[in-house]
Amino acid sequence: MLCRLLARIFSTRALCALWVLTVSLPGVSRALDQSVVNERWGALLVALNNHDLSLAHEHVEELSLLRRKLGYDSMSRYSEELILRGRSAYEKGDVDASAFLCKSALALSPRHPEVMLHAITLCHRAGVDRKFSQLYQVLRANYDNPLMLLRVLRTTWYPILHAMTGGVLFVLIIYLVWHIQRSLTVLKQLMPFKSIVLASCVYVGAVLAPMMHGPLWCLTVWSALVLLCAPWHRAGVLFAGLTLALWGVSIPLRENLARWLAYPGLSEAVELATSRLDLSHNLNNVQRQLESLSRTRSKDSMPRFALARLYGLRGEYEKGGEVLGMLDPVYERQGWIASERGTWAFVQGKLDQADKLYQDAERVGQNSAEFLYNVSLLKAELVDLPGTRAYLERARAANKRRTDELASRELEIKVEERRFAVPVPLSLALIWESVSVPVPGDNVIEEEFSNLLMTGSDPLIMMAIGFALLVATLLRGEGKHLLAIKNARNLYKPPAPVEWLIRIVPGGSWALKGSLVAAMVLSAVFVFLLLPSTPYFPEATFWLYNMAGIKQIYLSTVGVITVLVVFIGSQLDLVE
Repeated sequence: MLCRLLARIFSTRALCALWVLTVSLPGVSRALDQSVVNERWGALLVALNNHDLSLAHEHVEELSLLRRKLGYDSMSRYSEELILRGRSAYEKGDVDASAFLCKSALALSPRHPEVMLHAITLCHRAGVDRKFSQLYQVLRANYDNPLMLLRVLRTTWYPILHAMTGGVLFVLIIYLVWHIQRSLTVLKQLMPFKSIVLASCVYVGAVLAPMMHGPLWCLTVWSALVLLCAPWHRAGVLFAGLTLALWGVSIPLRENLARWLAYPGLSEAVELATSRLDLSHNLNNVQRQLESLSRTRSKDSMPRFALARLYGLRGEYEKGGEVLGMLDPVYERQGWIASERGTWAFVQGKLDQADKLYQDAERVGQNSAEFLYNVSLLKAELVDLPGTRAYLERARAANKRRTDELASRELEIKVEERRFAVPVPLSLALIWESVSVPVPGDNVIEEEFSNLLMTGSDPLIMMAIGFALLVATLLRGEGKHLLAIKNARNLYKPPAPVEWLIRIVPGGSWALKGSLVAAMVLSAVFVFLLLPSTPYFPEATFWLYNMAGIKQIYLSTVGVITVLVVFIGSQLDLVE
């Protein structure tokens, strides 16, 4: 009673929430009993089959409240089922039912990015809410979700490298076209037979032949030609070598990431490790997968941490402690293990032990909003009101939105019979460490993609050629005869239509002025902006073609940027 009275004295909403509740982890074994959830879900399906949206709405509210009471973030499989029913209703012309189903899907999984992505497009079709506010919600959810960020990285990794490749190729081809006279002069001097015809044949063959064997062979041969004929244009060759080296490094890493995301149990491990719990997962299956991963991936700490957290959710703290003891001591020094053990002690009522462990975790740098929020809850249990206020303010300073969200959830669910604590999200460093551990699988896709980019090569060859170009760029000097050619006037000038075509591409004017770095960056950005209309960007393509107005707005924005860049480039001669 004293605690509740003190809470009323202090007016902040979040502080009052600390005293309204006793505090509990969602992992008490009875909290994991899904029989009530299954019963409510079955009742919801019956109501939907009977077209009773009023009763269905009541069941959705019950399921959403139950999800929050149990401490889960989403019910993705249930939401996906509602989205499928909503699409079916929309195709049948029942817009009201479609709108209800998509809003219900969002209510059950408000922080699940994939559910939000599909539900919001359905909501937009059904005329529910504004698309830009919905788009912001999805982007915010993606930002907060490491697993979704990894999926976006898997999708955008290759397009970024394609854009870099396109930018470098654009600059190199401009040089080969614009400075053909100087190149032929150098080739004629270097060849044993001083024949301009023979030099021309070699030049044309070096430009055209690589085009039949992939863009990276074009980078290699054209860079060698520029380095041979005009070493004063090293910036293009330097970027070409860097691009080849990045392709060689990125292909195996990206394909390993794709296998990692598809490997059974790893996605669930990330959700557990980052405190994103999905009520529709079968935790028994997840536990078996994590136990198997802990044995087979000995160099990967993330599944072990997730398994320890799952044991903690089930109340099996001794097993969880054994698994934590198997982790690298570096995570003890980072405070993750002490924080987890402190939470377990807290929910068991061992407040002094929890306080000591939390102090140890804070001493080595643990300062996430969730961690500080848990410490404020502990201080409230210890009737340390100044400490409660101080840690709550620090949590709000670290992440105000997340802290207010946690406080609001406490006020809403009003769980008074058990302690509540927030799982602390795991550091991204541990997830990156897991991604870097090789995943077993064949390299067929990797080999096919490498051969498509550079016929007859593999990532190792790409890296070797890239580093060779980088070294050659540093070692290549400018001979006296080359300096004379460089300073000589270039009498050849391409036809006016060729110059016009070069200038209307973003970066073209900069390339003609000799600003190669600016030209490469601008042309690479231009290529990247055009990629969403291709299969390389499935997420962006999904938005462009499923939300009315987005495609037109995007293309209009790209058009305005292109016109602006081309206009500025056309004024460069005036500046000079």
